Amino acid sequence: MGISSMILRQSTMPAFGPDFITYDKIQQQWQTSNSSYSPPHILGIYPLAAMLNHSCSANAIRSYANETMIVHASKPIAAGSEVVWSYIPPTQIFAERRRALKKRHGFMCRCERCVVESKQLKKDMLPSNLKMALEEGSKWNKNLLDVSSSDDVSKRQLCSAYVTLEETVFGSTNLSNEVKRHLRVGYTNLHFNYFNAVLSTIDNGAHALHAKQIREMVLASATQLHFAFCSSNNASTEHISILHLCYELINAIHRTNSDKSKTLNKVKFWTDAMKRAHMVRYGEMRSDLEAVRNCLVHTRTILRQRDGFLKVKYNFL
Repeated sequence: MGISSMILRQSTMPAFGPDFITYDKIQQQWQTSNSSYSPPHILGIYPLAAMLNHSCSANAIRSYANETMIVHASKPIAAGSEVVWSYIPPTQIFAERRRALKKRHGFMCRCERCVVESKQLKKDMLPSNLKMALEEGSKWNKNLLDVSSSDDVSKRQLCSAYVTLEETVFGSTNLSNEVKRHLRVGYTNLHFNYFNAVLSTIDNGAHALHAKQIREMVLASATQLHFAFCSSNNASTEHISILHLCYELINAIHRTNSDKSKTLNKVKFWTDAMKRAHMVRYGEMRSDLEAVRNCLVHTRTILRQRDGFLKVKYNFL
C-alpha cells in the first residue's frame, strides 16, 4: 500500500520558510535591538518534515492549513519507497540546481533527474548545435522578464532563442524523451518569457483571427510544459500556474470559436487537469464543487500577487 498524505504538526525545530531568506539572516535580525522584526512568510517548525530528503524530481509536495503542514504524494509511492520533495524550485537548469543545493544545503544532488541530465548533457559529448541552443536559451531563462517594457529587438531575440531550443533540443534524436522533459522544466522561465512576449501582441490589438492562432500556438507549447511537469514535479506552484494559463487560453479560444463542439472536449480536459493538480496539492476534494472553485480562485489570486507575477493579462510566474 502506498502513501497518499501525512499530516505534520508544528514543533520546536527545523523551520520552514521561503528559500530566499536564510535563517542566519533571521537570527542576526532577531539579535538586534529591533525585537519587533518578523520575517515574512515564516511558516513553522516541523522536525519530521526536516527528515525528508531532496529530489529534483519529487514524489511529494507540501501545503499548509493554518499551522499544520500537510504532505501529499504527487506521484504513486510504493510501500517501502522513500518520500522525497524538492528543497528548491524545480524550474532551474541542471548546473544551477546543483550550485544552489551545494551552496544552500551543502550536498551534491544525485537524484534520478540529476543523474539522467548529467549523463546526457556532458558538454564534450553534445553536438555543437545542441550546446549553442542550450547556452542561448539559458540567457533568457535566468529571470522572468517584464516583456511589456522590452523593445522589439529583445523580443525577437527571446523568441528566436525559444524556437531554436524547441526545434534543436526538444526535437533532437540525440537526447532521450526523459531528459527532454526534465530539460523543459528547467527552462520554464524561458517558456514563460516567450509566452508573455507572444501573447502581448494580442493586448496590442492583434486581429481576431491572428489572436486565435497565437493562443492556439501558445497553448500547444504550454501543453508540452504541462506534461513535462507531470513527469517531473507534479502540482508544484509553477505547474499550477501553467495550468491556469492553459485553462484561460482554452476558454478564450472556446468563446471565439464558431463551432463550440470542436473545443468543448479541450475545455473539459483542462478543467479536469486543473482539478487533479489542486487535489494533489491540497488533498481530496471529492465532489465538493464549491471547495474546488474556492481553491482555484485562491491559487489564481496568489499567482497574480505583486511578488508572484506581473499584473498583466497573461503574465504568469
